[in-house]
Amino acid sequence: MDAIQDHCLHQPGRPFVVQGTKVPAETLPDLYRGLLPAKNTSDCYDIFLSYRHGGYDSEMAADLWNSLSGFALGEKGRHMAVFWDAKSLKTGVQFDTDFMVALSTTLVFSPLITPHALKRMALPGSQNKLDHVLLEWWLALTLFWIPGFPVSHIVPVFCGKVRHANNT
Repeated sequence: MDAIQDHCLHQPGRPFVVQGTKVPAETLPDLYRGLLPAKNTSDCYDIFLSYRHGGYDSEMAADLWNSLSGFALGEKGRHMAVFWDAKSLKTGVQFDTDFMVALSTTLVFSPLITPHALKRMALPGSQNKLDHVLLEWWLALTLFWIPGFPVSHIVPVFCGKVRHANNT
């Protein structure tokens, strides 16, 4: 489905070929609406994905966004609104402010906790550098405990190799 979205974004005037038939690009979203992840047009999110950019973490965030955005909610079948910075943030805006506003209007915060996500936090001098992942985690916990904010659940996703501690 990313091919359809990419085509609509980068080649809006050119037809899209579906099984040998040229389909006008402007009709694609309506024809395939049920298959395409919905871009959130409201000011609130059902779930916020927090992850460290790069490698497996970025791939996992993309896969989760594609999967979760396809879910329909309620009797009207509204698509789940999922915040993923690669799709949800607008270009040319101050992203740290935007992700903080988005997080403050989110019901479920889901941090992807991997060795890659934690590695930077353990580096010498890391406490003196701005870490957006840590900032997202801190803000989510803060909002979770403040009455009146919608963050009602924190659902971490743990991924990585399992190793048992050697006590010798």
